[in-house]
Amino acid sequence: MVLDDDGAVIKMSGYVCNICNRKFTTNTGLSNHKRFHNPDWVNVFCKGDQSHMLKYIPYKEEIINKYNSGISGSIITKEYNIKRSTLYNYLKKWGVNLRSGKFKQNHTTNLGKTLPRFTKEHCKKISEAKKGFKHTEETKRKMSLQRSGDKNAMFGKHWSKEEKTNMSIIQKEKWKDKKWVIQRIKKYKKSPNKTELVLSKFLKPYGFKFVGDGKFWIGYPPKNPDFINKKEKKIIEFFGRYFHKEEDEKIRYEQFKKYGWETKVLWSDDINFNPTRHIKLTKNDEKRIIERCIL
Repeated sequence: MVLDDDGAVIKMSGYVCNICNRKFTTNTGLSNHKRFHNPDWVNVFCKGDQSHMLKYIPYKEEIINKYNSGISGSIITKEYNIKRSTLYNYLKKWGVNLRSGKFKQNHTTNLGKTLPRFTKEHCKKISEAKKGFKHTEETKRKMSLQRSGDKNAMFGKHWSKEEKTNMSIIQKEKWKDKKWVIQRIKKYKKSPNKTELVLSKFLKPYGFKFVGDGKFWIGYPPKNPDFINKKEKKIIEFFGRYFHKEEDEKIRYEQFKKYGWETKVLWSDDINFNPTRHIKLTKNDEKRIIERCIL
């Protein structure tokens, strides 16, 4: 057995605490850990992990009183030589209402009301302050360099087949949850693209309304159609070849049929409309749409 200057047992695997036998890869990690065995700081008690650090602090009431009196967390952490995140985590466990926005999501006041992280006025001020702000080309270039090549966290790393399979299974399960899907659509604020806007204007006289932004859902797992005619219970789906496969047409048709909806699919290559060049559909496009989806 070999001991270093601090009385720690040195092994081939790293450094080991001579009180609780916890292993550390560096001497710095060990020295940070050993201060928690100091009887002035904490009762001599160790279970081999750091979860006991603040459970046995004799200054618990003192810390709570200081925090409630208005002293900042950074001053308290320096005084008691603990991490800021550790302090706030235990203040939460002790039932203290946190002031710091970083470590709280919502907190309850003495009146029992839940306060949001920021007020509406505060959010408005932030929004107005950031309006029109753009990074310079030089700043963009520097930001890009900081994340490119070997500086990127994923540089040289690849997902294994097992990891890809597991991620695929997890995502498929998520898409079966209607609430999750609706929240995701709302979060990204999906709105009609240029082609869908043109189609929406053309289909409106025929009783079709655009609902592809998450306004209307059918079945389980939930599916959000593009255009619907509620009176006639008809659906028109607009599919792009880049995002959809031939199988998707069958899946939508079968699912919507269960709930009494008639489904027609319009593929992007069925019409020659190009939103970057034209504003309106050509007469030939209109004929194809009527023949394929309305008649």
